Amino acid sequence: GVDLPGDKGPGAYYQNLLARWGNADEDKMAALAANFAANDVASSVTLSVTINRLRHMGNPERFWRSDEAAYVPAETRAWWDDSAAAAGPALSADALRDARRGQLAFVKELHDAGATLLIGTDTPNPFVVQGFAMHDELDSFIEAGIPTAEVLEIATAGAADFLGEEDNFGRVTEGLRADLILVRGDPRENVRLLRKPAYVIAQGTVYSRRDLETMLDEVASAVAEGYRQN
Repeated sequence: GVDLPGDKGPGAYYQNLLARWGNADEDKMAALAANFAANDVASSVTLSVTINRLRHMGNPERFWRSDEAAYVPAETRAWWDDSAAAAGPALSADALRDARRGQLAFVKELHDAGATLLIGTDTPNPFVVQGFAMHDELDSFIEAGIPTAEVLEIATAGAADFLGEEDNFGRVTEGLRADLILVRGDPRENVRLLRKPAYVIAQGTVYSRRDLETMLDEVASAVAEGYRQN
Protein backbone atom coordinates (compact mmCIF):
# COMPACT_ATOMS: atom_id res chain seq x y z
CA GLY A 1 0.00 0.00 0.00
CA VAL A 2 3.03 2.31 -0.30
CA ASP A 3 2.72 5.02 -2.96
CA LEU A 4 6.10 4.79 -4.65
CA PRO A 5 7.61 7.31 -7.04
CA GLY A 6 8.11 6.38 -10.67
CA ASP A 7 10.81 3.88 -11.49
CA LYS A 8 12.55 6.07 -14.06
CA GLY A 9 14.70 9.17 -13.88
CA PRO A 10 17.61 10.30 -11.70
CA GLY A 11 17.30 9.40 -8.08
CA ALA A 12 14.33 7.03 -8.53
CA TYR A 13 16.14 4.19 -6.78
CA TYR A 14 16.79 6.34 -3.73
CA GLN A 15 13.28 7.75 -3.71
CA ASN A 16 11.88 4.23 -3.75
CA LEU A 17 14.23 3.12 -0.99
CA LEU A 18 13.25 6.01 1.25
CA ALA A 19 9.54 5.63 0.50
CA ARG A 20 9.54 1.93 1.35
CA TRP A 21 11.28 2.42 4.68
CA GLY A 22 9.54 5.67 5.52
CA ASN A 23 6.13 4.07 5.02
CA ALA A 24 6.97 0.67 6.50
CA ASP A 25 4.22 -0.73 8.73
CA GLU A 26 5.88 -1.02 12.12
CA ASP A 27 2.97 -3.13 13.40
CA LYS A 28 4.07 -5.92 11.04
CA MET A 29 7.76 -5.78 11.94
CA ALA A 30 7.53 -7.93 15.07
CA ALA A 31 5.93 -10.84 13.20
CA LEU A 32 8.47 -10.58 10.40
CA ALA A 33 11.37 -10.46 12.87
CA ALA A 34 9.96 -13.51 14.68
CA ASN A 35 9.88 -15.31 11.32
CA PHE A 36 13.55 -14.47 10.81
CA ALA A 37 14.39 -15.87 14.24
CA ALA A 38 12.31 -19.03 13.80
CA ASN A 39 14.01 -19.80 10.49
CA ASP A 40 17.49 -18.96 11.75
CA VAL A 41 17.96 -16.16 9.21
CA ALA A 42 21.00 -13.97 9.93
CA SER A 43 20.88 -10.32 8.89
CA SER A 44 23.83 -8.10 8.09
CA VAL A 45 21.66 -5.03 7.77
CA THR A 46 24.40 -2.72 6.42
CA LEU A 47 22.77 0.48 7.60
CA SER A 48 25.85 2.30 6.33
CA VAL A 49 25.16 1.26 2.76
CA THR A 50 21.51 2.28 2.83
CA ILE A 51 20.46 5.11 5.08
CA ASN A 52 23.77 6.35 6.50
CA ARG A 53 25.26 7.09 3.10
CA LEU A 54 22.16 8.94 1.92
CA ARG A 55 22.77 11.77 4.35
CA HIS A 56 25.79 12.73 2.24
CA MET A 57 24.01 12.64 -1.11
CA GLY A 58 22.44 16.06 -0.71
CA ASN A 59 25.67 17.71 0.45
CA PRO A 60 28.69 15.72 -0.76
CA GLU A 61 31.04 18.67 -0.28
CA ARG A 62 30.50 18.47 3.46
CA PHE A 63 31.60 14.83 3.32
CA TRP A 64 34.70 15.71 1.27
CA ARG A 65 35.78 18.03 4.09
CA SER A 66 35.67 15.18 6.63
CA ASP A 67 38.68 13.25 7.91
CA GLU A 68 37.63 9.99 6.26
CA ALA A 69 37.55 11.58 2.80
CA ALA A 70 41.36 11.54 2.82
CA TYR A 71 41.24 7.78 2.21
CA VAL A 72 38.97 7.82 -0.85
CA PRO A 73 40.80 7.45 -4.21
CA ALA A 74 40.07 9.84 -7.06
CA GLU A 75 38.26 7.30 -9.24
CA THR A 76 36.02 6.34 -6.31
CA ARG A 77 35.29 10.00 -5.57
CA ALA A 78 34.20 10.52 -9.17
CA TRP A 79 31.76 7.63 -8.91
CA TRP A 80 30.38 8.85 -5.59
CA ASP A 81 29.99 12.42 -6.87
CA ASP A 82 28.07 11.13 -9.89
CA SER A 83 25.77 9.19 -7.57
CA ALA A 84 25.19 12.28 -5.44
CA ALA A 85 24.45 14.42 -8.49
CA ALA A 86 21.78 11.95 -9.58
CA ALA A 87 20.26 11.29 -6.17
CA GLY A 88 20.70 14.50 -4.22
CA PRO A 89 17.83 16.49 -5.76
CA ALA A 90 15.45 13.60 -5.06
CA LEU A 91 16.14 13.44 -1.34
CA SER A 92 14.61 15.42 1.47
CA ALA A 93 15.47 15.72 5.13
CA ASP A 94 12.00 14.49 6.14
CA ALA A 95 12.21 11.41 3.90
CA LEU A 96 15.66 10.58 5.23
CA ARG A 97 14.51 10.93 8.83
CA ASP A 98 11.42 8.75 8.32
CA ALA A 99 13.33 6.05 6.46
CA ARG A 100 16.03 5.91 9.10
CA ARG A 101 13.43 5.60 11.83
CA GLY A 102 11.84 2.67 9.98
CA GLN A 103 15.13 0.85 9.49
CA LEU A 104 16.25 1.30 13.09
CA ALA A 105 12.87 0.09 14.32
CA PHE A 106 13.21 -3.12 12.32
CA VAL A 107 16.76 -3.72 13.56
CA LYS A 108 15.47 -3.44 17.13
CA GLU A 109 12.64 -5.87 16.37
CA LEU A 110 15.15 -8.37 14.98
CA HIS A 111 17.20 -8.04 18.14
CA ASP A 112 14.21 -8.38 20.44
CA ALA A 113 13.02 -11.48 18.55
CA GLY A 114 16.38 -13.17 19.04
CA ALA A 115 17.24 -13.17 15.34
CA THR A 116 20.93 -13.24 14.45
CA LEU A 117 22.35 -9.81 13.65
CA LEU A 118 25.75 -9.12 12.10
CA ILE A 119 27.80 -5.95 11.74
CA GLY A 120 28.69 -5.17 8.12
CA THR A 121 29.09 -2.17 5.83
CA ASP A 122 29.63 -3.18 2.17
CA THR A 123 32.19 -0.64 1.04
CA PRO A 124 32.87 0.87 -1.55
CA ASN A 125 29.24 1.84 -2.02
CA PRO A 126 28.90 5.64 -2.15
CA PHE A 127 30.15 7.38 1.00
CA VAL A 128 30.89 4.09 2.78
CA VAL A 129 34.57 4.31 3.76
CA GLN A 130 36.27 1.14 4.96
CA GLY A 131 36.95 1.15 8.69
CA PHE A 132 35.08 4.39 9.36
CA ALA A 133 31.79 2.85 8.22
CA MET A 134 32.17 0.02 10.72
CA HIS A 135 32.09 2.55 13.54
CA ASP A 136 29.06 4.23 11.98
CA GLU A 137 27.35 0.83 11.96
CA LEU A 138 28.06 0.30 15.66
CA ASP A 139 26.64 3.74 16.41
CA SER A 140 23.48 2.95 14.43
CA PHE A 141 22.86 -0.32 16.27
CA ILE A 142 23.13 1.55 19.55
CA GLU A 143 20.81 4.27 18.23
CA ALA A 144 18.31 1.52 17.42
CA GLY A 145 18.15 0.75 21.14
CA ILE A 146 20.44 -2.27 21.42
CA PRO A 147 22.66 -2.07 24.54
CA THR A 148 26.25 -1.18 23.74
CA ALA A 149 27.66 -4.32 25.35
CA GLU A 150 25.43 -6.47 23.14
CA VAL A 151 26.44 -4.53 20.03
CA LEU A 152 30.10 -5.20 20.83
CA GLU A 153 29.29 -8.88 21.30
CA ILE A 154 27.50 -8.98 17.92
CA ALA A 155 30.59 -7.48 16.27
CA THR A 156 33.02 -9.94 17.84
CA ALA A 157 31.75 -13.21 19.30
CA GLY A 158 28.65 -13.05 17.13
CA ALA A 159 30.70 -12.87 13.95
CA ALA A 160 32.83 -15.83 15.03
CA ASP A 161 29.76 -17.88 15.94
CA PHE A 162 28.10 -17.21 12.58
CA LEU A 163 31.23 -18.37 10.74
CA GLY A 164 31.63 -21.44 12.93
CA GLU A 165 34.95 -20.04 14.18
CA GLU A 166 34.09 -19.64 17.85
CA ASP A 167 37.09 -21.79 18.78
CA ASN A 168 39.43 -19.59 16.75
CA PHE A 169 38.61 -15.92 17.36
CA GLY A 170 36.00 -13.48 18.60
CA ARG A 171 36.58 -13.79 22.34
CA VAL A 172 39.32 -12.92 24.80
CA THR A 173 40.06 -16.48 25.85
CA GLU A 174 43.26 -18.46 26.29
CA GLY A 175 44.09 -20.41 23.16
CA LEU A 176 42.15 -18.18 20.75
CA ARG A 177 43.71 -15.89 18.18
CA ALA A 178 44.90 -12.68 19.83
CA ASP A 179 43.37 -10.08 17.50
CA LEU A 180 42.66 -7.31 19.96
CA ILE A 181 41.75 -3.63 20.13
CA LEU A 182 42.96 -1.95 23.32
CA VAL A 183 41.43 1.35 24.40
CA ARG A 184 41.83 3.68 27.34
CA GLY A 185 38.45 3.46 29.00
CA ASP A 186 35.40 1.23 28.76
CA PRO A 187 33.84 1.01 25.27
CA ARG A 188 30.63 -0.22 26.90
CA GLU A 189 30.38 3.27 28.39
CA ASN A 190 31.60 5.09 25.26
CA VAL A 191 31.77 3.09 22.04
CA ARG A 192 33.52 5.97 20.27
CA LEU A 193 36.69 5.03 22.15
CA LEU A 194 37.11 2.31 19.52
CA ARG A 195 37.69 4.95 16.84
CA LYS A 196 41.12 5.75 18.28
CA PRO A 197 42.53 2.66 19.97
CA ALA A 198 45.67 2.90 22.07
CA TYR A 199 46.95 -0.37 20.63
CA VAL A 200 45.90 -2.97 18.06
CA ILE A 201 47.20 -6.54 18.07
CA ALA A 202 46.80 -8.27 14.72
CA GLN A 203 48.36 -11.55 13.61
CA GLY A 204 50.74 -11.46 16.54
CA THR A 205 52.00 -7.92 15.88
CA VAL A 206 51.43 -5.06 18.33
CA TYR A 207 50.69 -1.64 16.80
CA SER A 208 50.82 1.46 18.97
CA ARG A 209 48.74 4.58 18.42
CA ARG A 210 51.77 6.15 16.75
CA ASP A 211 52.10 3.12 14.45
CA LEU A 212 48.45 3.36 13.51
CA GLU A 213 48.66 7.09 12.79
CA THR A 214 51.72 6.46 10.60
CA MET A 215 49.86 3.81 8.62
CA LEU A 216 46.88 6.11 8.14
CA ASP A 217 49.17 8.92 7.01
CA GLU A 218 50.77 6.60 4.47
CA VAL A 219 47.40 5.66 3.02
CA ALA A 220 46.30 9.30 2.86
CA SER A 221 49.56 10.26 1.15
CA ALA A 222 49.13 7.49 -1.42
CA VAL A 223 45.59 8.65 -2.13
CA ALA A 224 46.73 12.27 -2.46
CA GLU A 225 49.50 11.21 -4.85
CA GLY A 226 46.90 9.45 -6.95
CA TYR A 227 44.93 12.69 -7.19
CA ARG A 228 48.03 14.57 -8.31
CA GLN A 229 48.76 12.01 -10.99
CA ASN A 230 45.21 12.27 -12.27
